Amino acid sequence: MLMGKYMARGIALSLPIFFGIFLVWRAFAALPLSFVSDTITDSAPSVPANHIIAFKTRQAVPASGSILLVPDAPFTVPSAFDYTDVDLATAGSSTGPFTDRDLTATAGAASDGVSAVAGTGGSITIALDSTAGIGANQSIKINLGTNATFGAQGADAILNPASTTSYRIKIFTRNASGGLLDEGTAMVAIVPPVGIEANTFDFFPPVISNPLPAGTLPGGTKNVEISLNTDEPAFCRYAITPGVAYGAMTNIITDSLSTFHSIVITGLTDNATSTFYIRCSDRIPNVNPADFPLSFFIAAALPPPADGTGNSPPPSGGGGGGGGGGGSGAPFPAGLSLPQITLSGRAYPSSPVSILIDGNLYQQIQADQSGIFSLLIPEVSQGVHTFGLYAIDADNKKSALYTSTLTLISGTKNAVSGILIPPTAVMPKNTVDPGEAAQISGLGVPLADMEVSIIPQSAGVLVKPIVKTTKADAAGAWAFSLDTTGLAKDTYVIKVRSLVDGFGVSNYSEPLYLGVGLAPVVPAAGSFDLNSDGRVNLVDFSILLFNWGTTGPAGDLNGDHKVNLTDLSILLFHWTG
Repeated sequence: MLMGKYMARGIALSLPIFFGIFLVWRAFAALPLSFVSDTITDSAPSVPANHIIAFKTRQAVPASGSILLVPDAPFTVPSAFDYTDVDLATAGSSTGPFTDRDLTATAGAASDGVSAVAGTGGSITIALDSTAGIGANQSIKINLGTNATFGAQGADAILNPASTTSYRIKIFTRNASGGLLDEGTAMVAIVPPVGIEANTFDFFPPVISNPLPAGTLPGGTKNVEISLNTDEPAFCRYAITPGVAYGAMTNIITDSLSTFHSIVITGLTDNATSTFYIRCSDRIPNVNPADFPLSFFIAAALPPPADGTGNSPPPSGGGGGGGGGGGSGAPFPAGLSLPQITLSGRAYPSSPVSILIDGNLYQQIQADQSGIFSLLIPEVSQGVHTFGLYAIDADNKKSALYTSTLTLISGTKNAVSGILIPPTAVMPKNTVDPGEAAQISGLGVPLADMEVSIIPQSAGVLVKPIVKTTKADAAGAWAFSLDTTGLAKDTYVIKVRSLVDGFGVSNYSEPLYLGVGLAPVVPAAGSFDLNSDGRVNLVDFSILLFNWGTTGPAGDLNGDHKVNLTDLSILLFHWTG
């Protein structure tokens, strides 16, 4: 019929020419993306919300191509929004599994780059790396906001519009020259928040449980945090005498609805029982008709440490901090044994583990082939002690020190378990050209996940670290190749820690210093330890504050002749406690 119509008008259009025109038009027309959606965490007006944008490509997006996200103008992209607030993952089907792509501020050979136009009417562009594109008919998932967790934790989310209606998020895919490939639109509804009415058929007051602390606390305890739980959101108060009605109680534990309640109590005395009479109210309000007592006992003050006759403690001294370490004093109380302690955890397979008490070597033991170690110290003097542990790997590299400080009381058996010795980390080359890979390796707990944090030395903790992960093998060996594409010329501080299921997270390794495009600036030994006591802690923090606003040299950690927030952030980054 179409051809007949043209022929009737005297136009001779052959089929080959007609379909040739159609194919040319088809080659340059954008195809619609399929399965387009946008899920947001909060649809209320004028609040930040995370987005999960999903779609399926129709045409392949080549290497150095891009994905452009353009929310309708009432949405606001924060000024601090960057690559850490974006995750991009791909899969062969909408059900996954999805594979995350590495994102940085600038696209390189192995990482995509993210740039954002901030403000109302802003946009977000993901530039693909120069090596790997995204194939046709691939399922794409993009997280925007604090739900972006791959590589680094997102901190900023897009602000919802102030008016309640439906809005669009436009999505475009482009080739390396910027030519349009596919496009699609996701719709988002902004609606008023839903209010929840109180259940007027609730006649029961909150049930209080899990009161803490309980039992006997060490002598000398002056401040404690009391806490409890309720089975529904509630307000809680306390009195120090029994029988006080909830409305007459003047001591407030929580003044907003919560199921966890806590407050710090001060001015406690030794050799005495403290009791707090607690009542709670829900939103109805239903109030506890009777007191819920929370009690604990503060023991008498610790007796003097043992003398050296028959009860001498292990050698002590150094950095333990008051109370430990023998010496002259009253005889050890008759009938009471010295406290004992067991230290156990995981290190490197068959590695020597050194145990220190108050900074002095007590004993060296050996971890088994799985890295497990345990040591019972049968007698330690009563008082405060700091226990330190470190391991030495197969290349004779010493780990960072693990420390734990606690008070030991006569006649008690104590344990510090779940100790994770920090991993070791080395770099054969500490200066690389921009774009050159830096090789990092070391030894850690077998089969642990290794978390590598990289941060510009000049920024300290003022910026988010770049976080990468790798895995240790059965022998504890791990290695990581850091792509420096997109990194500015600077000295980068690299620290590594272990994540072990059932144990938790270790402390960080000793820091490494990598120069990208220049020789690394390696701080002098102890330069962050302002009082030279072997630790970076509150004492050093106080020294830095004393010199705040001056030109240094004390406290000027980055050498810019100003003691300010940058120096504080560098001190916190090297904090040992």
